[in-house]
Amino acid sequence: MAIKSNMKFVSGIILKLAMFFLLFLHGQVVAAGLSKNGTDPSEPRTRIDISIAEAQFIASGDIFGTIINGDIAFTDWVSIGVGIPYYYAVLPSAKVSGIGDINIGFLIRLINKQNKSGFASFAIGTDVSLNSGDSQNGTGLGQYVSSPYLIAAFYLGEDFLIAPIIQEYYSFGGTMEAPALNEMSIRVRNTLSTERGHWFTLTPEIIIDFKGVYRTRYLLRSTLGYMIDKHWAISGDFVTHLYGDQRFESIGRLNLRYLFEPAILN
Repeated sequence: MAIKSNMKFVSGIILKLAMFFLLFLHGQVVAAGLSKNGTDPSEPRTRIDISIAEAQFIASGDIFGTIINGDIAFTDWVSIGVGIPYYYAVLPSAKVSGIGDINIGFLIRLINKQNKSGFASFAIGTDVSLNSGDSQNGTGLGQYVSSPYLIAAFYLGEDFLIAPIIQEYYSFGGTMEAPALNEMSIRVRNTLSTERGHWFTLTPEIIIDFKGVYRTRYLLRSTLGYMIDKHWAISGDFVTHLYGDQRFESIGRLNLRYLFEPAILN
C-alpha cells in the first residue's frame, strides 16, 4: 500500500510537470533546422506526440489506450521527455482502466553533421518506465524498466533515412510469476519522405531474450504519415508479430504530432 501511495504521489508530480511543459515552451527561441517531419530518432526536438487511439491484441484479451508524449530540447544536442499512457483493458475476468506505466526519456546527440548526406548523426539515450500502472488489471508491467539505447542516422539523399537502433530492456522488481526483463531489441528504421508531406517507415525488429524465457521474436513495424502543415502531422502505426514466442498478435495506433520550431532556451 505504501508503494502504491508513493507511486500516486510521483504520478501527480509527473502530471504537473507535463502541464509546466506547455507553459515552458513560450520561453524559447528559434535555432538551426531539423528534419521536416520529425522522423529522425537521433534528433533532440521540442514536440508533442499523441497516440489518440492504440489497440493491442493479445492472447488474454484486448488493451486500448491513449498515450501523450512531450519532449523538450534544451539545446540541439540534448532533450528530455515524458510519456503518460491511459489504458482500457478488456480481459476475460474483467474490464479495467487506469494510468499505465509513466515513461521518462533522455536523449543526447553526440555527433551531428550539418551535411545530411551519408552518416549524419549518432546519439545515446535511455527510457525509464515507472511502476505506476497496475500489473494485476493489465495497465502496467509491475516493474521498473530501464531501456538504454544507441542510434545512428544515415541519409541516402535528402528524403531517405536509415536509422539502426540497439536498445536493452532491463527491469527491476521481478517475481517468479513475472520474471525481470533482460532483452535486447535490434531494429532498423527505413523512412522515405516525399515533397508533398507524406512519409512511410518500415522497421524490421529482432528481440533477443537473454534469460531464455522467450524464443527470439521477429517483428515488423510500419508507419504511414502526412504533414498537414509545417507543425501538425497525422500518422498510423501497425506492428505485427512475424515469428517466435508471441506476446501480442498485433498493435495498431492512430497518432497526432505537433512539431515546435527548433528551439533552445533563452
